[in-house]
Amino acid sequence: MSLSSQQRVGSRRGLWHVAGDWLPVIVWMAVIFGLSHQSDLPHHPTGLVDLLLKKAAHVSEYAVLAVLVERARTRGHAQAPLLSGLMATAYALTDEWHQMFVPGRHASLLDVLVDVVGILAGLGLSARWRGGRSGRDDDLAEEPILSNSDPAPLDELKDGQKRHDDLHS
Repeated sequence: MSLSSQQRVGSRRGLWHVAGDWLPVIVWMAVIFGLSHQSDLPHHPTGLVDLLLKKAAHVSEYAVLAVLVERARTRGHAQAPLLSGLMATAYALTDEWHQMFVPGRHASLLDVLVDVVGILAGLGLSARWRGGRSGRDDDLAEEPILSNSDPAPLDELKDGQKRHDDLHS
């Protein structure tokens, strides 16, 4: 295989990687767009409960969006959370702008602020999850349980097993 053929195969793999990273983001944006394009959303009979449910929906849908964008951007980007937050916020703004053209809907800066709360919550949870995972991985990597270079722990295990066997025989 010539070098140019290898480069083409590598670039196709890279394209599939990029598509795999960004496809969930695009699908989730389409879900948000679809919800925003509905003229009339279901209502809860109690006004306060309806308001809280709708704001909770804003928070959760934008938390998911921020995590998906961050996941797609993380590869090779040290500032992924900041850029992801900005991208998700930009989408929240365009979503509210889109609602100005949907009969029965209106744009609301309050909704954008609620979306930003969701974005921050999603990125915060993502950072906490990544921090917890890397902490566990680091702990395991720093302290090997048994080392091939030092047979003493194995001898101690054998002695301990021997004492255990002596006590229980």
